[in-house]
Amino acid sequence: MTTRTFKQMGVAYGTQDLEITAKVDNVVVYQGTVVTLNEPMPSDLSFSVTNELFSWTADVEFSGPQVIEITVSNGTAQLLVADLKANYSWLPGNTANTYVSSGPNNYVTFPWEPFGNTYINGTLVDSQTMDHTILNGMWWWQLSSGDQFIENVTVSQGAPSSV
Repeated sequence: MTTRTFKQMGVAYGTQDLEITAKVDNVVVYQGTVVTLNEPMPSDLSFSVTNELFSWTADVEFSGPQVIEITVSNGTAQLLVADLKANYSWLPGNTANTYVSSGPNNYVTFPWEPFGNTYINGTLVDSQTMDHTILNGMWWWQLSSGDQFIENVTVSQGAPSSV
């Protein structure tokens, strides 16, 4: 069986490191420090977040719902929760209506499906109505110490390398 890895990207900004507890389907997958960049939170989205907050694995054949939960504690910094990425994702092939696997080493931004299933501190937040000028929205969420982020995602079956 092929193992697929999911990576939650993100970064913290401020003067003091944060701690997070990350769960997937109520199982702790990471509990520890997020190193903080000693600079203010950027004011635009014209950059790519390459820092991995945490990861977890599933069989490439798995499909269905997963609940991602991040609880932030111990710090004054702001956590920016960014893209979710996965390997063994489907990519367009070289000819029309064909698809290929991204393979084990190519991590592709994973769509958050369905939109509208994001909660911060128990309140449903709608990515379409968020104020994107402060980095809140569809793929970018700003959290502080004491905040709890919950995202309900629908995982589609991965693409084994042999496809």
